[in-house]
Amino acid sequence: MSLKLLAAADIHLGRSSSGAGLDGEDAFLYRASHTWITLCKLACRKEADALLLAGDIADELSAYFEASSAFSNGLRILKDASIPVIMVSGNHDYAILPRLADDYQNDGLYLLGNNGSWDVRDFKLGGGQLRCAGWSFPDARVYTDPLEHFPDVPNDNVPLIGLLHGDFGTTRSSYAPLSEAKLLSAGPQVWVLGHIHKPMINTYANKTILYPGSLQALSPKETGAHGAVWLENKEGFFEAKPVELSTVRYEKITVSPGNISNELDLKSTTVSTIENYLRQWSEEEHAELRECIADISLTGEHPDVEELSRIAQKLQGDAAETGFRLRIRIRKVHNLCTVPQSAVEDIAVQKDMAGVLARLILQLENKDELLDDDTLRLLENLESRRQFLRNQNVYSALRQDSPELAEFTTDDQLRQLLLHEARILLSGLLKTKTGN
Repeated sequence: MSLKLLAAADIHLGRSSSGAGLDGEDAFLYRASHTWITLCKLACRKEADALLLAGDIADELSAYFEASSAFSNGLRILKDASIPVIMVSGNHDYAILPRLADDYQNDGLYLLGNNGSWDVRDFKLGGGQLRCAGWSFPDARVYTDPLEHFPDVPNDNVPLIGLLHGDFGTTRSSYAPLSEAKLLSAGPQVWVLGHIHKPMINTYANKTILYPGSLQALSPKETGAHGAVWLENKEGFFEAKPVELSTVRYEKITVSPGNISNELDLKSTTVSTIENYLRQWSEEEHAELRECIADISLTGEHPDVEELSRIAQKLQGDAAETGFRLRIRIRKVHNLCTVPQSAVEDIAVQKDMAGVLARLILQLENKDELLDDDTLRLLENLESRRQFLRNQNVYSALRQDSPELAEFTTDDQLRQLLLHEARILLSGLLKTKTGN
């Protein structure tokens, strides 16, 4: 027999997907508690030997009552199928999870590593024996790598799974920095990690490090498929396969509007582009999916960028049904279209303001060209403003916890932002000049 395990993390009971189910009738489908029940039913249907949870099952102590109710409903389903739950706590549920574990300790629920001390436990399961090593957050913030104190584990033939919540691949974090080298040198064949909401499966010579990611996609930052990971021990090695369970999928999709100049045609082209994108998804693999929330980027050349921006704004918030039993919702539309290149080159020889903008655009587009003094001063001023914003007290926590996010934009992004705005200004100036 082979061990069959279902792994999940970052469920955040008490939360729901941002911007989904706005029509009200089926809002419950987009709550994390709904997808938690789906996960439990899947474990039963696939006859999993155990359900592994890597922290942040609940979302803060304030959500205790909703979390407790939803959690108990899922546990009842698993208990009826004799499927144990083996878990650790994360930075969001370090206070609530021990309480839930106490409330349901007789329902096949095992919390490992409570109070920041490693636990190693053996479990006799239907598919064979399993050993789990787990460590739980003792507080909302942990600045040291828990692997510094990883315990000695018997070197026998019992499969070993590690459960841990933390920040992989960094040495500086307030959420348990996890060293890749330490994870690989420790005993577990598979590390199931929580904290990062983006799914990841890294396979090495004889080990796997994975983040199941958030069970339910909760915000537009969490693009792509979300759900759990199915683990099956075959010939002494665990195979890991993602299983999509989220009822929402956030996507960033590029649309080429051509010369479209009215809202109806732009919406039709946008929906058609999204539907073509959806055709690559198998209905069987995405059986739980109900809504695709898209951020649209309009790209290419357009004769009237300013007018295109105006009609694009009207699409934001629109929803449309598709032939894929999915609702498409357009969250944002970013107009990245540009004035035709031939027009910019012709205008650049003029000595008026349009010519100034056109020459600026050509300079910014050609990264190898030396910038003139005016353009250099403009970029320096933008950089100064960026640094001023970055150093404001309101961003101090962000600088400490996620310094890469506090940078706001890179130099290249700043250049692209200036280029885009210059093109929109040029389009508006040309429209004014022609009297349209």
